[in-house]
Amino acid sequence: MSAAFERVIDEIDSLSPKEKALVAHRLIESLDSVQDEDVEQAWKELAEKRHDALLSGEAKAISWEEIKQQVK
Repeated sequence: MSAAFERVIDEIDSLSPKEKALVAHRLIESLDSVQDEDVEQAWKELAEKRHDALLSGEAKAISWEEIKQQVK
């Protein structure tokens, strides 16, 4: 194993949960060496459309409790 890998493993337990999440995010992000800009734009447009639907009343937000009840 590389020295960098060993350092990360040795230090991982000293990180806060937020820092661990950021490290995990960065690791996953680094696996995607090629980013498809069309996909990013499509996700952005979908998020904006859903946000607008919530603001206009066209869509209704439901709680996590309601979602769990629907799944059962």
